[in-house]
Amino acid sequence: MTLRINIATRFSVWFARWVIFEARWRRQLHQHGSSSAFGGWAAAPDLIVVHERSTRLVGVDLRDGATVWDAPFGTWPRAVVIVGDRCLGIAQNIPQLVCFDLSSGQRLWSADLPGFTGHIVSAGGVVLVGGWRGYTPLMAFDLRDGAPLWRSPGRVTTVAPMAVGAQVLLADPATGEIRLIDPRDGSQVNAWSLPEPVVSDDSRTVFATLEARRLLVASALGAQWKSILRHPAPACFQRPERDCRERPSSWVASSGCLRPTAWSRSSPTQARCVSGYTSTTGWWG
Repeated sequence: MTLRINIATRFSVWFARWVIFEARWRRQLHQHGSSSAFGGWAAAPDLIVVHERSTRLVGVDLRDGATVWDAPFGTWPRAVVIVGDRCLGIAQNIPQLVCFDLSSGQRLWSADLPGFTGHIVSAGGVVLVGGWRGYTPLMAFDLRDGAPLWRSPGRVTTVAPMAVGAQVLLADPATGEIRLIDPRDGSQVNAWSLPEPVVSDDSRTVFATLEARRLLVASALGAQWKSILRHPAPACFQRPERDCRERPSSWVASSGCLRPTAWSRSSPTQARCVSGYTSTTGWWG
């Protein structure tokens, strides 16, 4: 597998059915499969962290693709995220949450987890893990040292959570129930109930936020629902003319906007950056 970085200017070129990028460099990952395509990488302004050679996490300079650090990790990451000056990850074959220094790759701390733990999100100085496919409870740890803070009484099912300020959004893919919680103690701040299930595919993004705490939620039926985080009633934001369920994308913040880094080979999504956020004609990532 080869990692290709597409660098976009503030306003992406928009015409026909394609977004045009300039490929600045390529890097061979020396492994097969999709571990680095979905859960196995994360991006910071000057550095990306990617899974390589089946068992390594590597810090890569975003400017030229050079190796900054190389650390042992494990196979097939369930999740890799960057939080400030730290990188957190969970490997498939090692039931641990591991925290690395982002600049050096030094291992700062680790915390034991139940098997099949997935999802990582951080907000308010807390790291929240668990809820992947309903296999485990939610578990919270102190970002500074990995000290355990709390654990839900039973197993929880949620799509990949998203941080909103110092709080965290969760969604049950089967029921469409969305919860906003305080990660410091797990208490519920607000809740919504969509009239249809949300996307459950691990490779798909469910949540996106716009300005003024507006939330977009992707449903399994192809609709996109908009809601104000302080108000419990969702409203249909966009229902595409054609089915968008088979169009996964990844989006990375860049120069004040979002830019797509991957899309379906058979049906790419049109996208453009307007006033600091991206609009799409199909699936939003």
